[in-house]
Amino acid sequence: IYQIKQMSFADKTKILTLLTNILKKKEETLDYIFNYKVFWNEVLDRLLRENKHGSCASEEIIAGYVYKLVDFIHVARRYVSISDTSIADIITSANNKLSINRSTNCIEGLLLLVNCLPTYLPDTYNYDKLLPAWLDIWKSIQQNATWDVAWLTIFCRARKYSKSFDWNSIYGMLLLKAKEFLQIGKADGDHNNNHRVASYYSALLNTQEDVYKIGINKIVKLIYFIIVRKQDNNFILGDPITVTPVNLIEEINISIPGYNSAALVKSEAVELSIFLQSIRLYFYPSNTGNWTNYLTYFVQILIEEISKHVGFSISKKNIKLLDNQPDRLNYNIAIYYQPLHLPTLHYLIGSTISLILEGLYGKSNASIYACALSIKNILSIDSNYSYVLLPILMQAFDKNNITQSHLIPSVLHAFIVCIQQLINPNPIILNYLPSLLQLSLPGLDPSDQMKTFLTLELYSVIFSNITVQSQYNTTNKQTNKSYINYANISTDHVLTNQSIDLEAVYESLSSVWSEWIPQFIDKIFVLCDQMPPKNKEKKQNNLIGLVVNCVNNFLLSIKSNEYKAIFESKLQSYFLSTSIYTSD
Repeated sequence: IYQIKQMSFADKTKILTLLTNILKKKEETLDYIFNYKVFWNEVLDRLLRENKHGSCASEEIIAGYVYKLVDFIHVARRYVSISDTSIADIITSANNKLSINRSTNCIEGLLLLVNCLPTYLPDTYNYDKLLPAWLDIWKSIQQNATWDVAWLTIFCRARKYSKSFDWNSIYGMLLLKAKEFLQIGKADGDHNNNHRVASYYSALLNTQEDVYKIGINKIVKLIYFIIVRKQDNNFILGDPITVTPVNLIEEINISIPGYNSAALVKSEAVELSIFLQSIRLYFYPSNTGNWTNYLTYFVQILIEEISKHVGFSISKKNIKLLDNQPDRLNYNIAIYYQPLHLPTLHYLIGSTISLILEGLYGKSNASIYACALSIKNILSIDSNYSYVLLPILMQAFDKNNITQSHLIPSVLHAFIVCIQQLINPNPIILNYLPSLLQLSLPGLDPSDQMKTFLTLELYSVIFSNITVQSQYNTTNKQTNKSYINYANISTDHVLTNQSIDLEAVYESLSSVWSEWIPQFIDKIFVLCDQMPPKNKEKKQNNLIGLVVNCVNNFLLSIKSNEYKAIFESKLQSYFLSTSIYTSD
């Protein structure tokens, strides 16, 4: 219907949306052969304005149509036939365009590869034969973000199937590209030093995200792949970071490779740590410019890759996932099947802890969110890091801390993001929950809406995961192991698992509830009294929803009649002393 019927751009857009949604279902493989030429020629005609015939529409409608068309091509490329000449046609056409790199339309060849070439290639055109020539073409044009992102996309796909390409040969180049994409040494918003392709080609990148973030994402994936891919014994001594790290609490006596101790690790990991130290001077959490945000995003993706590696390693060891499936179905997790070299993994995490802790206390919301996610993934990998990170975070509630009001919102956000990782599989949070409940209670302040929002959200998450009881059953002993203990490990090096006295922490928690619950209920009623009429402020309506959700989760979590009675008594007293029935 799409190819034969004459129809408006609006109708074509609807059909493309439907087709894209059908093909995005990766759990199903359809009996469909994608004829890329029809759609690729169509999108070039629309972008280059070469087709003057057919339906007419506004620029906005055509732009929306082109975006959907590119999205469909990108999704449908896995249905390009690998048995006929389609693969050869794509590669030949792309190479012909790329051979004349002085022409502005050479980018069409690269974008043809990005959008139409399937990730899986037959042996006739395997990546090991193609990558050396493509690498030379990539290097021929420098300081061009669009060009680099497109090539990084190709090489990220190639890493899933390549068997003999020398990936270490591009490691140094990737670090240089990372420096360019991190915007080191450039003023905020100053991208003039990075040459661009014609603006109309940007639609073929199939994304509306920041091109620099896309580049950082791809670079980190390739860097981590190069670090973990080789299983050899060629290790070097990696020293801890030379820049002054965040001081650990005096009572903490844990050795962290890359942070406060050395370890025998892979040489590429040491190079990455040195690279992070070399750009450390540009990292200012109080600066909302590009440098800090891009660097925290770099660290976030690195920790995500480590976490992903641990997760797939667990599935490979314990579930034998996809062992009997063909390589084509196995590609997306095969690169993470390598056993974990724990000294290298801990060294990479230790090298980033200082950046994460400083970035968490920055002014940029993007930086705070990226660092909170990094802490979450670190705790997922190995919960023993909580004995280092949590005491530092709890310091923000210290009344003697002169930056207390600035730090608390960031710390509350971190706890909201990480609470589930602090409960399972190792309930570390129980050691700190009594103090956290008491110290965070002043956050329910009607004069500070942001802090109130975060405190209510924190309590909602806590009540969703922990029951409120006067006595807890400690007969079911929970494991003190972290997820990393269940992964496929190549060495015996592992952080010592800290033990938890469940009986003691539950007893402490039980004693806290009886004192804390009345104070919490009083704070909630104060918030209710301070609220203006519903419809005057949109933010106020959001606050009402958070209060309702928090109280609802609190009531659902109560498993003790004693605490239910306290709430009912407080509620009755409040209704008798307020004019709530006559208020708006």
